[in-house]
Amino acid sequence: AKEFECVITAAARESSSSYYEARIGCSPRAARYAHEHWSICFVAARACQCRRLSYSHQISTMTKNTSNPHENTSLLSGEKPAARSTIRLQSLLRGKCDHKRLLVPVLGCILIVATMYMLIRPYRRQAERQRVSAEAEAYLKPLVGIDESGRYGVTYPRNITEKDTFADLAKVMIPVWFEASLVALSTFNPTVQPADVHGARKCLLTTRDLLDVFSPVYTNSNRLWYRLRSQYKEGYELAGSFQDLHDGNVTYDEQLWHRRRQKLINWSVKFERYVRSRNFILYFLLHPSPDGCYDHKVSHLFWGTAGRHPPCGDDLARFSLQQLALVQLTNALHYLTIIMEYDDVLSREHQLQYHNFRKEIRSFIDEYNLFDFVLFPQLDPDAAAAIDILKYSRTLLGEMNDQWETFNLYREENKEEAARSKLADAIDKDWSNFKSWCESNDLAGAIETLADEL
Repeated sequence: AKEFECVITAAARESSSSYYEARIGCSPRAARYAHEHWSICFVAARACQCRRLSYSHQISTMTKNTSNPHENTSLLSGEKPAARSTIRLQSLLRGKCDHKRLLVPVLGCILIVATMYMLIRPYRRQAERQRVSAEAEAYLKPLVGIDESGRYGVTYPRNITEKDTFADLAKVMIPVWFEASLVALSTFNPTVQPADVHGARKCLLTTRDLLDVFSPVYTNSNRLWYRLRSQYKEGYELAGSFQDLHDGNVTYDEQLWHRRRQKLINWSVKFERYVRSRNFILYFLLHPSPDGCYDHKVSHLFWGTAGRHPPCGDDLARFSLQQLALVQLTNALHYLTIIMEYDDVLSREHQLQYHNFRKEIRSFIDEYNLFDFVLFPQLDPDAAAAIDILKYSRTLLGEMNDQWETFNLYREENKEEAARSKLADAIDKDWSNFKSWCESNDLAGAIETLADEL
C-alpha cells in the first residue's frame, strides 16, 4: 500500500526516479515503476479523483489484502508523513482536474466569440457599402438632366484637372453616368415607341463605354464589372433593334413590333432587379483601384487590342486617354484601308467591316465629347477640322447602315422584294458616294492628323 502511495505521488509530481526514492521514501522498485510508468499511474489517480473516491479509501481497501500488519497500522495510523503526502497528492490531482474543467468552457467561449465575429463582419461590411451607395445615389441623382430632345446629360461632382489620375477620373465620371442610366430606364415602359428610345439608348452606350474606358482600374474578382457591362451591352443592342423599326422606315407587322418592345421591357425589369439585388454597385464604382492595371480583354474597341497594355490607376488621366484614342484611330485607319477596296457592302461580311470602322470612329468621337479638354488641351485648327470630317463620316455610314438593316430584315424574311431591290440600289449608290467623299476630303489624312496631334 505504501508503494502504491509512492507510485501515485510520484506520478502526480512527474519527477525523476531518484527524486521518488530520496524525497518521498519509496523503495527502489516503486521508484523505478513510477519513473517508467508514471503516465499510466497518473491516469489511474485522476480517474479515482474524478469519481470522487477518496485516496485514503483506496489505500485502506488495498491494505486489507497485505500480509504485514505493522505496515498497515503505519499507513492508517494518521502519522504526519503519510498524512502530508496524501493531502499533497489530493491537492495536486484536484488542481489538475479543476484546470481541465475550466479549460473546456474557456475554449468554448473563445470559439463562440470568434465564430460570431466572422459571421457579423461580412454583414457589417455589406451594411456599410449599402449606406455609402444610398448616400451617393441621393447626391448624384440631382446631377442628371434631360433636354427637350430626350438626350441625357450630367454635371460632374467636381472639376477635372490635368493632375487627376486615371483612377481619379473614373471615380468622378462613372458613378454619375451610372445614375443617369438608371433614370433612363423609365423610358422603356409599355407605351414606348421606336422613335422614343434614342436618348435612353445613347445614355446606356455612354455608361458602357465608360466601363470599358476605365476597366483597368476595376477588379473583376467577384465578376461584378463583367456582369454589369454585359447588362449594358444587352440593353443597348435590344434598344437598337427596337429603334431600327423607326430609323430604317421598315414596313413590319405588329408581331415583330410587340416582340422587340417586349424584349426591351423585359431587359429593363431584369436590370432594375439586378441593381436592387446588388445594392452596393455605386460603392464599387466609387472605389476604383488607385494603382490597378486589370486587363479584361473584352472589347476590341478599347483595351482589348492585342499587344497593348492597359494603363494603371496611378497613371495620369490625360496620358492614359490619349493612348486609348491612339489605339482607336489606328484601328479605324486599318478598317478604312480594308473597306475602301469594296465595290459593294450588301454582304454581311462587308457590312461588319465598315460597321467596325464606324464604331471605332464613334467611340473616338464619344470620348472627345466626354474628355475633349483632357484629350486635346489646345486643339489647333487642322485638328478641329479633322474631327469635323470624322463626325460627318460617322453620320454618312450611320444613315447607310439604317438602310442596310432594313434591307437585311427583308432578305432574312424573304419578303418585300420590290422594296428590297430598291434598298439595294440605294445602298450601292450611298456606298459609291461615300468612297468618293472619303477621297475628296482625305478621311485617312484626317485620322493621321489627329493621331499626330495626340
